Amino acid sequence: MSKRPSSTQEHVRGPRKRSKISQEKSKAVSFVDLEAEVASEDEDDEEENEDVSDNIVDNESNDNAVHTSSPLKDVGAWDIFWEHLTTDMSFEDMLNKLRTYLGVRYREEDWKEVVDSLFSGDGNIDIALDNLVGIKARYIPVLSDRTSVSPLSSCPVNSFMKVVEDIDKRFGQGAVRPPHIILDDRECDDRQLIAPRKPGEWLVTVPASKTSFLAASIQAFGLQTYTHPTLPGHLYVTAPNSLIIQAAFPLSHADCLLWCTFISDDPTRPTTMALPGWYCMTHGAYNRDIAYGLSYDNSMKTVKLLVASRRLGNPRDIGKLRQERRLLEHPAGVDQYSYRGQTYIHGLMCVERHLMDVIRISLPTAQDIALHKESRCNPEFVSVTMHIYSAQHWIEGDEVRVISGTMAGTWGNILTVKIDDGTALVDLAYVPGSNSELINIDVPVSFPITDLQRRIRSGYHVRVLNTSAEKSEYKGKEGIVLEVVGDTLVVLDSDTKSEFVVSRNSVQTNIVNHGLSTSFSTIAQTSTALPDDLKLMRGKVIAVDAASNQLTFLVSGTLNTCLTVPVPWISVSPNLSALRFSPAHGYDVAAGDIIRVVRGAAWNLSGTVLDVDLSNNTLTFQGPFAKITIPITHATRTSSAVEHDPMKSFIGKQNTALSRTRYLSSRPLPRSKATTSMKPCHQISPIFTGLFHHHSWADSETGELINGGRLSAAQLKIFIQMLRQSYIQRPTRACTPPPSPPPSQSASVPHPDPWSLDPSDELFEEAPSIVPEYDPWRVNPDDEGEKHSDIPDSSPIQFLCSSRLSSLLARCQLVLRVLPAPSGTWYQNYYDRLVRTRVPDPFLLMSGPIAHGNVAVTYISRTRNTGQKEDEIPMCYISAEPPTGSGKRFVVICGDDMGTVYITKVAKRNEAIITMKEGKKFPRAHTCLLGDGTM
Repeated sequence: MSKRPSSTQEHVRGPRKRSKISQEKSKAVSFVDLEAEVASEDEDDEEENEDVSDNIVDNESNDNAVHTSSPLKDVGAWDIFWEHLTTDMSFEDMLNKLRTYLGVRYREEDWKEVVDSLFSGDGNIDIALDNLVGIKARYIPVLSDRTSVSPLSSCPVNSFMKVVEDIDKRFGQGAVRPPHIILDDRECDDRQLIAPRKPGEWLVTVPASKTSFLAASIQAFGLQTYTHPTLPGHLYVTAPNSLIIQAAFPLSHADCLLWCTFISDDPTRPTTMALPGWYCMTHGAYNRDIAYGLSYDNSMKTVKLLVASRRLGNPRDIGKLRQERRLLEHPAGVDQYSYRGQTYIHGLMCVERHLMDVIRISLPTAQDIALHKESRCNPEFVSVTMHIYSAQHWIEGDEVRVISGTMAGTWGNILTVKIDDGTALVDLAYVPGSNSELINIDVPVSFPITDLQRRIRSGYHVRVLNTSAEKSEYKGKEGIVLEVVGDTLVVLDSDTKSEFVVSRNSVQTNIVNHGLSTSFSTIAQTSTALPDDLKLMRGKVIAVDAASNQLTFLVSGTLNTCLTVPVPWISVSPNLSALRFSPAHGYDVAAGDIIRVVRGAAWNLSGTVLDVDLSNNTLTFQGPFAKITIPITHATRTSSAVEHDPMKSFIGKQNTALSRTRYLSSRPLPRSKATTSMKPCHQISPIFTGLFHHHSWADSETGELINGGRLSAAQLKIFIQMLRQSYIQRPTRACTPPPSPPPSQSASVPHPDPWSLDPSDELFEEAPSIVPEYDPWRVNPDDEGEKHSDIPDSSPIQFLCSSRLSSLLARCQLVLRVLPAPSGTWYQNYYDRLVRTRVPDPFLLMSGPIAHGNVAVTYISRTRNTGQKEDEIPMCYISAEPPTGSGKRFVVICGDDMGTVYITKVAKRNEAIITMKEGKKFPRAHTCLLGDGTM
């Protein structure tokens, strides 16, 4: 006989209700009944809509005498007591966690009865749990009148539980179900309500007509599910990841999963103050400053914030607001104290603001994160914030590791990152040496960002973020990672060949495009949230309406998302691919470049440049059907000719020939042999010694093969060791060792008996060699003298022959001034004029190598407007040109900082000292200005 109740009985007893007080909202929301009838898949949509009112009912009729804001109504507080009884948590830890969770709402007399119930079982946990549930029911009422489980509703449970067990086996990480799933009506209902919430919540969008049926199916699968109180078709599902939610959908309704996203803060649901959290003040002296939310007073509607003070300057400046934010130095071991009438906690000033005077933000700036990290105020929360800040700069292809959840230990590649949702889409494909034996899933999975950790290994090419909290001289630098030490990276600067240490959260994967690598990123870089929580959007302008003073642009990172905004709301960024004009070089366009027409009659056409006429400022390119001539200003470059010659970016630079059977060698490629690199035999022409190498085994200084591949782990380790031997590291600062007690005079050193030694020990003893070990990377002082023997000592630019400037000369132009020269030479007419060294090789012209003692330079002809010319000039007739003005880039040409690039702050022509932005000072004669032309 069926146990399904009749419709008459249901009408008499009324609709079944079930409610749960959310930990964050403290407001009743509607739940899907576990015993709700699962409608047949063949039922019409109208019948499913009629069951919504029977299965999902808001429980708002049972009001308790306790006010809604009472801590006794907070489910999270009851979860702490439940955790104390079911885990190894001590009583003191439970009280500390309860006080921390409730904050100012905690009062000991409110929880006296609850605390007494913890000891009512005399050692029997079950009795204590029953008493705890009984007390909780008085403050959070639960309708206990339930009917038996319908056979129709229990059948899908068994089928879906088999799917869960199958997923468990595939993941190999144990059960993925919630800690308690009610499969029988006789089990306790309150146990599931008081159980701690394990995974995060996901917002699942389904067709509105299928809401009731799909909610009941997901609930029967074993996932906690409830519907949105006002929006149809919105389900809130508690699950570890989106893959479990996909498995919970019936096969016949698999297409009903319209959208699934992780929700950290859903704006459509009622929210309260998030503590801890980040807030921006909107009024007062600290307007637009970022503060840390410490506590909240519900009765006064005020929030207590911790902010870096601006008044910690000169004592005579009391009452004046300073621009510099600082931490107050406090005595060791004292966290809270008063200073000048203000309360300071962990060095941060404590202020109170009304709820309407603050705005909650999702992510502060890097400088604010660094200040709160230095204060040691809630290091765990600040660490999570730093992790999310770093995640906004993850790009497609970055390797990540799942560090928590059911898939902990698996590896994957980033596909997309959604900072606003706090999720990242990960491809769990096979990553070498990671999770080939753990999981094999072809479907990408969404994970919370806090569950992922980016992997940066030695050999990766990274770039320091300009918005990071690192030192100003490190921002924007690029280089290869030499060593990973905890959360810090040792990076070799690609320009100055010097090592520096930065945090792994301050770098971004830098893709070095040599023309052969096909990897690219499709993720738009998300900027840091502004203090007023405005989002900065970037994109390309597609239409301008001059009448309404508005423009429409395509949002970066999207396919068809366009926004129309007023023109005063935007700021124009220069197009990096646009053609540039300089008096020294003219337009930077050459034959072989691929351009696209952006204005004029040939708009939107693209092709390869065939000829450039700088006299008329026109170019000719191959169109779809014929050759087209347009003004240069009507085109923008899509890709340059250098990108089509994969070997051109390596010419004149340091490269390494890797052989399977021979040693590693490092030699530069000659420019005159560039064309032979494209032969079908895939060989590089003689590298100064007549050796031929297969180009797939030639490696650049960035750790990538010329064919775009990557070195293996063993090869990469050897390559980094060889790379660190190719330059002289700066000596580390000597540290005074701690004092040690003198050795005891009575203690004697034991001398082993030579006749009792093991013969095998003799294998490890080596006789001292009188022949010094040969190091091919160490410069012999005698050879160094021979190399400069032909260069006159009076030459003012003898520093050009220094190995510490070789890498910089291959990338940047040095500005030199011509000295008086004898007649009969081309440079006698260029006295007191400026010339620039040739890039990438200052000792090689297009016609071939130059004479010893000369340097190849570029200059502008004085007699004819023929553009830039190249020639060689003796070193004794040129000198280094120091920088003049502010914001000029220059290089130090002597001393300990030789080869280091700086930017001037103050550099006057009549002063002998130059001041940098970092505060350092150098003699004017020890510097040389860098030109605009770089590689």
